[in-house]
Amino acid sequence: MKSLNIKKIKELINSQDLQQKEFAKKIGLTVGGLQYIFKEKSTNTDTLIKISEILNTPIGYFFDETDAPKGAHVIQTIHGNQNNVSNGEKACKLELEAANKKIIELQDKIIKLQEKKKINFKI
Repeated sequence: MKSLNIKKIKELINSQDLQQKEFAKKIGLTVGGLQYIFKEKSTNTDTLIKISEILNTPIGYFFDETDAPKGAHVIQTIHGNQNNVSNGEKACKLELEAANKKIIELQDKIIKLQEKKKINFKI
């Protein structure tokens, strides 16, 4: 079963010299909200996406694989949205969506540059 690894999140926050108050504000939470995530080792998908973006780290990095009984159907519940996640599929989909969003943003920037500078190159 994959579970949210709070230790990895805390290490990345510290490695980027962010204080909990500053980080909480960047992801749209109070310090209490951030501490709740740390205590519960769980959050909703929107907050997880924000954490991933602010820490510039793929969502999948924040999950650990633990042993599940053979043949067991493993389900993880993410608090807040109460979404059922089967074997981290939701986290992978979110990571892919974030990557696709970034590609679209970069393509838009290239188009604007092309229009501004009248540069021709392929995307």
